[in-house]
Amino acid sequence: METITLDAENFSPNAGASYLWNTGADTRTIDVSAGYYAVTITNVCGSVYASKTIVNYNPNKPDLGPDTIVCKGTFLELSPGSGYSNYLWLVPSNNFPYFNVVGVDSIIIANYDDALPYWGSNSGLLIVNTTNAVGGCQDRDTIQITFKLPPSHSICYVEFDTATQKNNIIWSTPPASALGIKIYREVSTNVWDMIGDVPATQTHFIDTTSNPQNMSYSYKISVLDTCNNEGQKSANHKTITLLSAYDQPTNTYGFTWSAYVGLVVPNYLIYGLNAAGEATQIASVPGNTFFYNYTNPLPSYVKYFVAFISPSCNNKTDYLVKSNLVNSIPLAINELQTHKINVFPNPVSNMLHIEAAYEYAEFFDASGRYTTRFDNKQCIDVSNWTKGLYFIRLITKTNVLSGKIIVE
Repeated sequence: METITLDAENFSPNAGASYLWNTGADTRTIDVSAGYYAVTITNVCGSVYASKTIVNYNPNKPDLGPDTIVCKGTFLELSPGSGYSNYLWLVPSNNFPYFNVVGVDSIIIANYDDALPYWGSNSGLLIVNTTNAVGGCQDRDTIQITFKLPPSHSICYVEFDTATQKNNIIWSTPPASALGIKIYREVSTNVWDMIGDVPATQTHFIDTTSNPQNMSYSYKISVLDTCNNEGQKSANHKTITLLSAYDQPTNTYGFTWSAYVGLVVPNYLIYGLNAAGEATQIASVPGNTFFYNYTNPLPSYVKYFVAFISPSCNNKTDYLVKSNLVNSIPLAINELQTHKINVFPNPVSNMLHIEAAYEYAEFFDASGRYTTRFDNKQCIDVSNWTKGLYFIRLITKTNVLSGKIIVE
């Protein structure tokens, strides 16, 4: 049972006085619980002053419990306890600091919608004032209530992952209240299937079932919070799919690609990739253009891709978001063999023979650097060349043909 301290000086301040309580105590102060108490005070002049008081004890202090979180789809019933004759609830309000609820011994706080509670923010301090049924003591308790709504999150970008040859969905670090991330892919118009889920510590997902060489894919993500509730799906992002065609008479590659959806693309950048994996920008076109014709391509390029520079994400800036890779024609087929032009031996270590009438031949090393040129020469000494892969471009009166040789 709780106690309080009674001080006789509160009744009649007297320096040097003596005290006698009805409990027998003769000190100026005593600690008491509920009950009737009287004190006789005798001052230094012999005057006597008597006082009495009644101490009421409230064994039912209101208790709303610890500060708490109300998850989406749940409710919380609050009660301060029993033994009270009156209740005054002060509930946060969107329009006023508080609105009053009088006379009820409990209230219910519910979180059923994807919206903030009626007090206009996701957190509020609720107060209850109580009056004890015995003795009329008044007291209060408070509780901080936080509505937990599943957070939303967005995709940074989706790109072709060169290591896996699959689509890679990238997002930034999710909010602290996130437990995990769910990944969705569009399987038909506005129909989304969940294809995976990862912990909140992960910021990317490889879609191992994607086939980015053949088609574009749309993706969304959502956040699972610590209440195991799922937030709204993000805006969708759709990948770039690059296609190419080679026109032999004009020695031109025609590149076409699908528009990236989900980000504003100022410019699309066309890149060539050599055998060493080094990328070189070939051209840039406006973001509303989805084709490019590349005439007289360097034979050192074995693959091509289209890309754009993404906004910063996960501390990456000026990052290239890439399409799928397409092979160059010389890598896919040897045009010299197709046109029955015999270049031998291949591999070669000494003399390279070209059995054809041609204007001139250009050679490029594996990194795409121009090395040398020969005008209508049937035998070429390569014994002093650095060993490795070389690309040959043979210009005839009617064609520009490409091929490759290996010098051993």
